[in-house]
Amino acid sequence: MRTNPRARTSSLLATPWLGSSILAFGLALRLYHYARNPALWHDEAANVINILGKSFAGLLGPLRGWATGPPLFLWLQKCVTLGLGDSTYALRLLSVLASCAGLLLFVWLARRLLAPAGACAALLLAACSDRLLWHAAEARHYSSDFLIATALLLAFSLASRWAVARRAFLFALLAPLVIFSAYPGVFLCGGLCLALAPELWRKRRWWAALGLGATVALAFVAFYFITIRVQRAPEVDAAWVQTFPDWQRPWTVPFWILRSSVGVVDYSSRPIGGLLLLPVVLGGVFFWRTAKRELVLFLVGPLFLALCAGLVKAYPYTGARTMVFAMPAVFLLVGGGVDALLRWRPGRPWIRTSALVLIAIPILATCGFALFRVAVPWPRAATAEASAYVLANRQADEPVTANHWEYEYYFRHLGAAFAPELSRLASPENTSRVWVVVTGHDGTTRAAVIASFPKWRTLKRHEFARTSVLLMVPR
Repeated sequence: MRTNPRARTSSLLATPWLGSSILAFGLALRLYHYARNPALWHDEAANVINILGKSFAGLLGPLRGWATGPPLFLWLQKCVTLGLGDSTYALRLLSVLASCAGLLLFVWLARRLLAPAGACAALLLAACSDRLLWHAAEARHYSSDFLIATALLLAFSLASRWAVARRAFLFALLAPLVIFSAYPGVFLCGGLCLALAPELWRKRRWWAALGLGATVALAFVAFYFITIRVQRAPEVDAAWVQTFPDWQRPWTVPFWILRSSVGVVDYSSRPIGGLLLLPVVLGGVFFWRTAKRELVLFLVGPLFLALCAGLVKAYPYTGARTMVFAMPAVFLLVGGGVDALLRWRPGRPWIRTSALVLIAIPILATCGFALFRVAVPWPRAATAEASAYVLANRQADEPVTANHWEYEYYFRHLGAAFAPELSRLASPENTSRVWVVVTGHDGTTRAAVIASFPKWRTLKRHEFARTSVLLMVPR
């Protein structure tokens, strides 16, 4: 008797070892990038100097370096440094643990909601996502955004058989914790409200709907006035202004919506993840037609709310770290698209095969890119190496100055001997020799910075990746 090839493939994908192997691979990638201890980068350093330099109350904002972060995450980071010290390993510990925990929960979630083939596709994307691996090895809150979004989806799935009022009560209890732990937590909680609203309306559970909506609204208002308003800075707004639609040319807005949506999917699954937008749409249709309409509303609802916020220029809906919270939904929808194609029986089987191949290409590219980053890590300025060189070669009385926030961390033990923002070069009269560290994207940029201080001449110069170290004296 001949075996159906599709059944044989499904049987292979359903084997427990395959999912466990993908999980182990994803965890190994995260721990590898954490263990190799990359140098701090600019925005990460801004977060670090606030963690180390401010009290718990001060971390509510405003923050130095235009940094932003949800208060509960910043407080947890502060607690870790108080207990384990201020090494980069301690500062990044919370992120790598959140990333690993998020992947573990996502395995559970994918197996609950998807058939073996779709679960395999979703797990590969989650395990190998280039941006998730990056965020696992930086002292910022984006890994916890992924964890919180995954945990909420899992809780939503596990509680799907509960009475709707009971579910509304559960998520009303969780809403303040979610909103104060993640900047996009309001979108996730809004998605919960959208998902539960039809059944709450149908069963006339007005008090439950009112309680859930009021809790989310009050938690967000409190979060806005306690944190968002005081952390918001013109420099942060300027950094995102190019991501917003151009309402002076309204005919370009539909194209902006499409381009931004492609960017969100692409950020989840680089280098060519934008090709997965169609499987994402197909997965949503598949879940809707298989009576998982509440799930579709919760998967799509936060994305829709973020899109609305982007349209009014209140939140960057684009292919960037601000949309990490959408990754679990994107991965599940891609998995649903794979399952839909495997169930489809077209008159010409090659059509389905071609569609599956087209989906497999960006998924395999994501996995290949993850392996590439093991061999060739993300390019960064060698701030740690340059700082170590200065500390090893300076005399005890020689001051140090630098132009980036990273060096406030690396030279934190020098005390008054370190001056940030190249301020030591402003007054050469009372200085004999000074170590200068200049970080810039290219040599021309660094040379221009150095040339802006004509009263100094260089005795010694050493080059690192995107960084120049100079020993200078007054002319």
